[in-house]
Amino acid sequence: MCLVLLDLSSAFDTVDHDILLDVLQRQFLVDGPALKWFRSCLTGRTQVFCIDNKQSAILPVSCSVPQGTILGPVQFNSYSKDITAVFDKLGIKCHHLFADDKQLLASVTVTDVSVAKSNAEACVTDFQAWCASR
Repeated sequence: MCLVLLDLSSAFDTVDHDILLDVLQRQFLVDGPALKWFRSCLTGRTQVFCIDNKQSAILPVSCSVPQGTILGPVQFNSYSKDITAVFDKLGIKCHHLFADDKQLLASVTVTDVSVAKSNAEACVTDFQAWCASR
């Protein structure tokens, strides 16, 4: 068994609000009041940084999903759902999607380990391209 883990633990911070709302509407058919509700949860958020007891100016948050809420993982999984197309393209049949990581599993014979390794490397390369396209 070959296991590749793609850790996206800080990826919650990179979710573009406009892309997420588009994905929710286009792929999950979220519309009307529900889409308006999602938009209201994402927009108008601000953040402040404190260093040595000095506070920064209030800054708008234009990306990320709220962490520590039940919706954060749901929104991130919705946002990254189409990553399965990368797995499918490479013939990776067994994968698991979690809130902040993706797992690829391959059961191969000893003679096919190099093929599994090559597929995993190609998947990571394609995954990086997918992330950059967001």
